[in-house]
Parts: sequence; structure tokens; C-alpha cells
Amino acid sequence: MIDHIFNKINYYLKKKYDTKKILLNTVLPNVFLVFAFFYHFAFYSFQQKRDHYKIYSETPIDSLRLNKIIDLVDEKFNQNNIKLDTDISLFFSATSNNYFASNFFRGKHTGGMSYNNLNRIIICPSDFENNKITRSIDPYNHRKLSDILVHELTHQHLVKKIGLLKSYFIEKWKNEGYCEYIANSSTIDIELAKEIFLNYNEKQKETFYKKKDFTCIVYDYFKYRIRVDYLLTYKKIDFDTFIKSKYNIMDLEKEIKASLISGEYIFNQQ
Repeated sequence: MIDHIFNKINYYLKKKYDTKKILLNTVLPNVFLVFAFFYHFAFYSFQQKRDHYKIYSETPIDSLRLNKIIDLVDEKFNQNNIKLDTDISLFFSATSNNYFASNFFRGKHTGGMSYNNLNRIIICPSDFENNKITRSIDPYNHRKLSDILVHELTHQHLVKKIGLLKSYFIEKWKNEGYCEYIANSSTIDIELAKEIFLNYNEKQKETFYKKKDFTCIVYDYFKYRIRVDYLLTYKKIDFDTFIKSKYNIMDLEKEIKASLISGEYIFNQQ
């Protein structure tokens, strides 16, 4: 009789434990995946398609203006012999609040966010007529919308080229620098960036970084870009070697600086 009671208790305890395991290991992850998959669509009411781009927007976008932007994007990829042959969803926000909310409440001041595992890109409020983003961080509203799109789409291209897992672990400067390199533009004023890179001493750079403002972030992206440009354009290193190689950043930047000063390497892009 006592054994029977203990067996019943063990049975219900085990059943309860198994239920918890099922909830934690199966049900909740699947609920999260379903939530993540459908989350972005709740913020964008309008839809259109162009080639392999599925375009969603918070408010209607004039198709002629949109096509001009997409043409500029495709032109840059063609110049770099990059073919995007996967369907990618582009989500265009009309307001900063919508952009922030549809990005899971992160990246408020960014120009765009790429969700590589979902083949989706969320873009901040933009002026399609004048091909520029309209984020509210002065003086950084001058970035071209088409360049932001190229940058974010290059993230997607990298995933397809080197694999999702490897793309997560690639050094940040290679990842972001390559995207800026393909976009062929920077958010920071190039002359200011070159002045900091070439002429600031360590004390000046320390003071510059202590501000911890947006200028520091966009300057870092310029540094990432100039490293990639130097290696791929000037040194003519192939993509696979660039991805696989380990570089001493201090030595690389000294080499770039010396080449810029001597005039052997010229960086005069936007």
C-alpha cells in the first residue's frame, strides 16, 4: 500500500517535471520564433515588390521614387560584381517611434538594422525624393538613403557568402568596414575623419573619445572602412584572404597613415 502511494507521487512529480521540460525546451522557443517572425509586420501596413525586394512601409511610398533609390542600390552592387539573388524584405518607417518599436526597442539612432536570419532590413525615416535619411541626430542627416540600404544589404550578402555563424563571429571592423566600403560612403565628414586619423596625437584622441557622442561612433566606422579600402583597393587582397587573415590593427593603421602621408595611397571618397 505504501509502495503504491510512493509510486503515485513519483509518477506525478515526474510528469510535472516533464511538462516543465516540454514548456521550456519546446513550447516557449517556438512561441518566441513565431512572435519574432510576425513581429515586424504589425508596424507596416503597405506592401509592394521590386525584383527580389519585398517592400513594406508604414505609409505609402511613391513607386517611381522608390525605384530610383533601388536603381542606385543595384548600381553599386553591379559595380562591385555582387549579385543579390535572395528575396529580402525591406521595412521603411515613417516615424522615429515606429522605427524604434519595430526594432524591438533598440537602435534608435541608427540608419538601418539588418536581421540576417530573417532576410529583413528595417530602415529609419527617410526622404525618398531627396535620397536621404531623416534621423534626428544633427549633423548626421546627410547620409544617403541608397547608401544605408547598400550597407545593410551587404550584411545580408556577407551572411550568404561566409555563412550565418561565421558572420556573427567575424571581427566588427571587417563586418562593418566591408559594408561601408561597398556603400562607398561614410556618415562622418571625410576631411574631419582624415584630420583625426592623420594628425591627432594620443592625448587629442583620448579627449575625442571621452565625449562618447555619435561622432566617436561614426569615426570608428570610418576607420573600419579605410582599413578595408586600403587592403582591398590599394593592396588588392582578395576577399577570402581578407576574411581569413588576422591583422595587427596598430601596425595596419601605421601602414595606412604612412601611405596616406607619402601619397602612395589616396583616399578621397565621400
